[in-house]
Amino acid sequence: MSLQSLQLVNVFYKAVTGLNGAGSISVPGVEVGDVILVFYNGYSGGLWTGSASPFESTVSVVDEVQQTSSGNWSAAPSNLFFLRIQS
Repeated sequence: MSLQSLQLVNVFYKAVTGLNGAGSISVPGVEVGDVILVFYNGYSGGLWTGSASPFESTVSVVDEVQQTSSGNWSAAPSNLFFLRIQS
C-alpha cells in the first residue's frame, strides 16, 4: 500500500455577527473552498448545519462569508465552524 497524497484537515471557528438581511460579512482568514460545518447562534443557543444554516455552505470569496438568509442574525455574536482540507 502506498500513500499517493497527504491531506491535512483543519477544523477551526470564527466569531461573527450576522446581518439584518442577506449580504457579505467580513471574516478574515477564511479561504475559498472552506466548508462551513456548523453555525452556532449565541443568542438562541441554536445549532444549524447544511442548508438550514443562514450562511453559504462553502466560502466563495476570500475573507468573506455570505449570509444567504434575509432574516435578522445581527442580534448576537455567533460562531461558524469551518473545515479546510489542504493537500
